[in-house]
Amino acid sequence: MEKQEKQQDAEREQLAKSKSLVKNKLVVAAIALVCAVALVMGGYFTYSAYIANGSLKSVAATGTAQSLFASDLLTGYMSTPSSDELDRAQRMLGMK
Repeated sequence: MEKQEKQQDAEREQLAKSKSLVKNKLVVAAIALVCAVALVMGGYFTYSAYIANGSLKSVAATGTAQSLFASDLLTGYMSTPSSDELDRAQRMLGMK
């Protein structure tokens, strides 16, 4: 009887070890997945910032950066533009 109890204890201990091992493996897999997602998202954000930077440089180089701001769009038409402003706008658009 005592031998049977020792065998059952050994089986329980082995089962507990295997459960602990499975849990550890799941934790490691979850951490690896989080790291992989972080790397992919970091690469995506870096790439999108690189692309946006090129776009913003081209906007600034063409002199149309001011039109990106909503306040300029909304308040720009409240007053009559001067002839200098009209000439500059037409030159930018290539109308003259």
